[in-house]
Amino acid sequence: FGYIMEEGGSLYYISERRYPVDFQELGEAISKTRSGDKLLLELGYYNVIQELNTNRLIFGDADRRWVKVDGFICRAPHAILRNLTIDHGIQVLAGETVIEDCELSNRTGDPIVVVDNGARAILRRCVFSDTREEAVRAIGANTRVYMEECHVYPRNGQRGVTVLRGASATIINSHFGKCHVGVSITEGGSAIVEGCHFKNFRLFGVLCSRQSDVTLNG
Repeated sequence: FGYIMEEGGSLYYISERRYPVDFQELGEAISKTRSGDKLLLELGYYNVIQELNTNRLIFGDADRRWVKVDGFICRAPHAILRNLTIDHGIQVLAGETVIEDCELSNRTGDPIVVVDNGARAILRRCVFSDTREEAVRAIGANTRVYMEECHVYPRNGQRGVTVLRGASATIINSHFGKCHVGVSITEGGSAIVEGCHFKNFRLFGVLCSRQSDVTLNG
């Protein structure tokens, strides 16, 4: 995994309610600012599934429960999403996206976070809930997911994390429960699962099928 430089760039304020601010809409802020800029979202509900194709740091300015965005489709080389509530999931389809300190669900019933096409996602200190599918799906050769200190409780979801078709995942110090399977590795996927806690499953905490690989530590 690479890293994202947070130094440099300009800071802009976005709010649907308070004046004066730099922008009232997230899409306008992204289109009118430069790669590498930082966008601070004040409390509100940003009713948009936002495409993100250039480098940005987007973060909430208040308790994350009160800074809501419908979702993101990420193709930026480097992006950070921090301290937000996401209601309709995130797709990471290219580049590297860091998701930190967020509460994530997908009320459409699809997976909450999908990482595909060789993209990379880093998930830290996030809470996942409310989906009928996976909390995280990593799919395809060279696709990579790193998850650390997350709480994954998709309630009626099928799986916490699914790694398949050549994707790989490293999952560290995370908690899983309230679903059928905590971590599923299948169709040539691979995963390292270290120091994780599993409880309240209908089937398995970790499930690895043939032609896939898992390393369990701690």
